[in-house]
Amino acid sequence: MIVMKFGGTSVANFEAITRTIFIVGSKLDQKPVVVVSALSKVTDLLYKIADTAATQDTEQTKELLGQLRERHVNLVKELLEQSPMIMEQALERVNAICDDLDKLAYAVCAVGELSDRNKAIIISSGELLSSTIICFTMNAKGIKPGFIDARTMMVTNDSYLKGEPIVDEIAQRVPGIVAQAYEGMNAVITQGFIASNMAGEQTVLGRGGSDYSASLIGMAVDAERIEIWTDVDGVRTADPRKVQNTKYLEKISFEEAAEMAHFGAKVLHPLTIEQNAITSFRSRTSLVPCRANTIGPGLFLQADYAIGGADGTLGRGMQWQGMSLWMTLRYGKTPWITSSYIPTLAGRLFFLSELAGPLVAECN
Repeated sequence: MIVMKFGGTSVANFEAITRTIFIVGSKLDQKPVVVVSALSKVTDLLYKIADTAATQDTEQTKELLGQLRERHVNLVKELLEQSPMIMEQALERVNAICDDLDKLAYAVCAVGELSDRNKAIIISSGELLSSTIICFTMNAKGIKPGFIDARTMMVTNDSYLKGEPIVDEIAQRVPGIVAQAYEGMNAVITQGFIASNMAGEQTVLGRGGSDYSASLIGMAVDAERIEIWTDVDGVRTADPRKVQNTKYLEKISFEEAAEMAHFGAKVLHPLTIEQNAITSFRSRTSLVPCRANTIGPGLFLQADYAIGGADGTLGRGMQWQGMSLWMTLRYGKTPWITSSYIPTLAGRLFFLSELAGPLVAECN
């Protein structure tokens, strides 16, 4: 079994969803559990709906709700044009989700008060809408998906807007729910980000929490691997929006990925890396290409030693970092190169002698 998580840009529109379903369809023999985010920018719109409703601006709230419904209804019609019966069922479900959202948003407008609990319900509507649409479309494309409401298996504490997962409870619930959803099906789809507390009240994991959801599900079902699909083609040496001519990191250690995430790299959520560290030590695979966009078993690199300053930042320390890499590759770790002895510094690589080959370092 594998877990495949698709972010908002991977389910943003007709083209993206069609591509996502093709990818899932190519891996049915691996029993995929598909975790999806809301459509791109929809969560932002839902936050805006919640905040606008709290100001009792009924007209603006109505306009924003209309935008949300229109986008999803139009997407259903576009995706399921050739399957009118399935389209009708999908539209019925999409409109029902939007109707529930409308009622809650107008109730918030009426009282002018937005509780964390109600905000969690509002902002989680995007995942319910996207997963519903993708589930019906998978069906129309010949894939038989089982649908799971993530709130039945993802359990957190009582923090409505940034729920802390109760891992033991999740590990107990997920395998049975996934197994039941798979009966007679060849894929399963569920939502990232959304959860519930022990009382059944809705919570969310916080922004970017869909990756975390996928990692928790992967842990619970003992997945072979967890794939995080996004609109970028891998982990790069720097933010390509800020630095030109970035390069792919072909290999990465678990600790390095975690540090990159904690220091703000957008491609991976910090808690996703942290959760996967728990299960990945069982893997016999030491390296994984970053361009495969996979995390989980296989990403942890049992290195012989650390090398400092490999990815580097464009600053005054770059020249020293380059020299540190050059020296360490040739002469091994030494107390004179601190980063080869202290593997907690940001921007390090890990050196594995067995796979090193004829490495040539470039100095800035």
